[in-house]
Amino acid sequence: MKIPGVFGLKTPQGLMKKAEHDFVRFSTNPRDVYAAFDFFVTAQNVPEWIYPPDRNKTKLKKIFKDRIHLRVCRHVGNSVKHLELRQGGPNKQVHSTNFTPGAWGDAWGEAWGGSWGRGQLVIVLDPDDPDTATYTATHGSTIRAIDLASKVMDILRQMVP
Repeated sequence: MKIPGVFGLKTPQGLMKKAEHDFVRFSTNPRDVYAAFDFFVTAQNVPEWIYPPDRNKTKLKKIFKDRIHLRVCRHVGNSVKHLELRQGGPNKQVHSTNFTPGAWGDAWGEAWGGSWGRGQLVIVLDPDDPDTATYTATHGSTIRAIDLASKVMDILRQMVP
């Protein structure tokens, strides 16, 4: 027996609202691992709520195929929920994730009002994946997690009616 919804989340719009909430938390503190976890796990599932794989597998595959940022988000989200970076299947875009330390233990960033020299959550893209290799040729091999989250939100905002 299927019972629609969990804790009142029943629609793509409802899950999108949660993704927005998680994004605001993450944007407020881009070094918050818990907020990053919540955001990436939620955001990677929004396309599936719009196009459930049991009814729209072709459309869902195309959504991810056409958007490298969603594929990276899915890889991070799948990895974080399993507490390990897994390679294989659709998860082949991310080589590793890191927390880069801030300058002088973040002391320099504090001296500049928190705007410079702060540690970051960083995603290192896999150069062996042809799609990320194309992306890294023009954008570099790393992306700050908060920057990825921002790009993913821009895509999801266009997708969710």
